[in-house]
Amino acid sequence: MDATVLGTAFGFTVLIIAAVFAVGHYRRERLRKRVIGDLQQRRFYDLSGPNRH
Repeated sequence: MDATVLGTAFGFTVLIIAAVFAVGHYRRERLRKRVIGDLQQRRFYDLSGPNRH
């Protein structure tokens, strides 16, 4: 293989792996933000009793 083709293939592989990690990080941050928002709406003592909605 030519060095240019090999370098391009390696570069695309690294970019694809980086994109997968970035998407995973984004999804974890959205989940964390939602969980923290839910915890701020209800106090801990509200979780131990029955729901009064």
